[in-house]
Amino acid sequence: MFLSILLILFLLYCSFRPVKYLLLYFRLTSSGQKCTGKIVNFEYSDYLISRNINIPNFSFQTEEGKIIIGRPVYSLFMELNQYEYHKAYIVCYDADNPKSFVVRSNMEMVLTFSFVIVMLLAMIWLIVYGMQEITFHLN
Repeated sequence: MFLSILLILFLLYCSFRPVKYLLLYFRLTSSGQKCTGKIVNFEYSDYLISRNINIPNFSFQTEEGKIIIGRPVYSLFMELNQYEYHKAYIVCYDADNPKSFVVRSNMEMVLTFSFVIVMLLAMIWLIVYGMQEITFHLN
C-alpha cells in the first residue's frame, strides 16, 4: 500500500507540467492571438527531467507591433517537432502577456495528451490495486 501511494505521488508530480502545458495550449490555440514566429536560437532546458532538450527561442511580432523573443511553454516532447532555424511557425500567444506563448504542434499536443492519459490510467490502476490489497489484508 505504501509503495502504491508513493507511485501515485510520483505520477502526479510527473503529470503536473504536461497538464499545465495542455491547458495553456488549448486556451491559446482556441482564443489566443496568432501570428508567425521564427526560431532565432536554441538553448538547453532549465528543468531537471528535460535538461538535455534543445528549446528554441522564437521571435515574433504582436498585433501591437511589439517584438517578443523567448522560449515557448513546452512539453517533454518538444524535440520531436524537429524545429529548424528561420522557418516560419504558427505562434499562439496571450494578448495580455505575450511572453506566454505556445507553438502550434499537433504532434507535441497529441503525445503530451497520450502521456497524461497513460499516467491517469496508471494512477487509477494503482488506486484499485491498493484498495484490493487493503481488502485482502482485512479479510
